[in-house]
Amino acid sequence: MKREFSEQQLSEVFERQIGKRLWTTKRPRIGMVLREMQAHQGQPDFVISIKGRTIPRGLIERIVDGVSRPSAARVLSLLGVSAARSEEYLLKASGLSGKVLVETLRNLEERRLIDQPRRGRFVLRHEIAMTNLEFWAFEVKVDDWQRALYQGLQYRTFAHRVSIVLGEKWVHRVEPHRKLFGTFGIGVIAVDPQRSSLRAVIEAKRRAPTSRFQYWCALARFLGQRTGPTRANPRVQAILAR
Repeated sequence: MKREFSEQQLSEVFERQIGKRLWTTKRPRIGMVLREMQAHQGQPDFVISIKGRTIPRGLIERIVDGVSRPSAARVLSLLGVSAARSEEYLLKASGLSGKVLVETLRNLEERRLIDQPRRGRFVLRHEIAMTNLEFWAFEVKVDDWQRALYQGLQYRTFAHRVSIVLGEKWVHRVEPHRKLFGTFGIGVIAVDPQRSSLRAVIEAKRRAPTSRFQYWCALARFLGQRTGPTRANPRVQAILAR
C-alpha cells in the first residue's frame, strides 16, 4: 500500500516542533539539535543535548581532537577523577596493545584530558569529568516500529533518553507492546504530518548510557559536529533561541 507521506516529511514536521517540546512533559532546556549524527552504533535521525554546565570552546576542541580515535574513548571510559588507574590495569581492561596504549596516554596527556598524579597511574582531569552532556536520541520511521525499536536500543549505549517517532496513523501498532517499551525505557512519539502536530504516546525513561565507551565516542562526535557549519540546523536553533 502506498504511504501517504514519507519518512523525510515526518522528520521535517518533528524538527519544526522540537522547540515546542510537546514530545515530553519534562520541559528540557535544549542545548543543540543535530540530524543524523554518526554514532558508534547506528545513526540516530536526531540527537538533542540538554543544557547543563557550559563547556568552554577550548575544552570542546581538546575533547574533539583528543578523542578522535576509539582507543582514546576506551581509555577515558576506564578512568575516574579519584582512583588512579595503573598502566597495567588499563592495558588489561582496554584490550589495546602496549604500543597503542602508550601512544593514547601520551596524546590524552598532551591535550590535558588526563593527569598522571603518580608515575604510571592516571586519572581524568576534573573539568573533563564535568563535561557530561545529557543526550536524547530519536529514530524516525513511518510505520515500522519494530525496526525503530531495534535501532533505538542501540542508542541506549550513549543516550540518556531514547524515543522512536512514528506516523500518527500507524502509532496504534505499539499499543499491545507498551510493556515492552516500558521495560526498555524507550519512548514513542506520534507525528501527524497533515496537521503538523505531534504528541507523546509513551514517555521515555531517563537511564544512564549502558556503555561509557560509547558515550565518550558520541560526546566527541557530537561536539565535533556541532562546531561544523553544516551540521546544526539554523532554523531549529533560531526557534530554541527565542
